[in-house]
Amino acid sequence: MKNIIRKISGAALAAAMSVLASCKDDLPYLSGNLVSLPDGVVRLYDYDNSLTAVDSTVSRGGRFTLRQPKALPDLAFVGFDEFPDMLIPVIFDGQNVYISGNLNYKDDITVSGTRANDELREYTASIRGTDIMARTIELELNATDPVADSTKYALMAAKRDSLRSSIAHSKSEFVRKNPSSLVSAMFLAMSLNDSMTYRQVDSLLARLDSTTVDNAFSRRMRARLEQSAN
Repeated sequence: MKNIIRKISGAALAAAMSVLASCKDDLPYLSGNLVSLPDGVVRLYDYDNSLTAVDSTVSRGGRFTLRQPKALPDLAFVGFDEFPDMLIPVIFDGQNVYISGNLNYKDDITVSGTRANDELREYTASIRGTDIMARTIELELNATDPVADSTKYALMAAKRDSLRSSIAHSKSEFVRKNPSSLVSAMFLAMSLNDSMTYRQVDSLLARLDSTTVDNAFSRRMRARLEQSAN
């Protein structure tokens, strides 16, 4: 009887360990349900200065599921072959993420499931009016001849630049008020450029607190800091 119990216990332990191992390797998913999304290919793009497709699937009735590229907090984009100019930003932090909304109203598409995505959505909503105006003026500028309509072009360009400056200021304010947010780390990492000095990069890192040290955004900033030090 004792031998039977030992065998059962051993089998149960092995089964439990197998389940735990499979759960560890099985990364959480991104699920989507979008009205007006035709059946077609949906891709997940990793981002590190360029877009790289890391997973793909086919949408059915507006629904799709993608596997996140990695559990490390990072930014990715969801794209649709039917809409090549549209990318939906998603912040992964090891939890399930959900995308919902109507593609006929792209500004109302919601990414939820994690604190970071909720914070990014709230921030985006807060600057929506300014962002829409900046995009509208950009379209008008592309359709305006800078030589034939130089005065009009200059006025629109100045307005666009003012709106962009306002958005940049709002991002800076978000970082100041939320130094522990993954969104803050993302904003700072996306502001990096090759011409930044060691002091400038170091000042970006100094704006984050100790809870944001282990993510892809701060790691990129540290890598850039090392480059600027050489």
